[in-house]
Amino acid sequence: MQHYIDALRYYCQRNPLNHGDAESVMEFLYWHYAEFNPIVNQKIRDGFTQIRRQYSHLSMEEFDPIFTTVSGLCVEHERLAFLEGLRLGMTLMMELAEEKSA
Repeated sequence: MQHYIDALRYYCQRNPLNHGDAESVMEFLYWHYAEFNPIVNQKIRDGFTQIRRQYSHLSMEEFDPIFTTVSGLCVEHERLAFLEGLRLGMTLMMELAEEKSA
């Protein structure tokens, strides 16, 4: 197995990723995941409908900054949860590897 790990490490060193605006590979993975796996379900749609109803007295122009702020907070929460999930998964992998080698 170590041979494969070394080969992959060598390949990655020789062929670095172009992760655009992402600050890390983890960020790159998140943006790629989010682009191809949008999280939109009925509960989220209902929540945005409820927010719109609560601010129905506002014009769309007045409501747009609220919608933008709420959407931005949702994206940031999703991003942080994704990154923390990766960290948790890696920690679990390392712990299991340590147990196996002990």
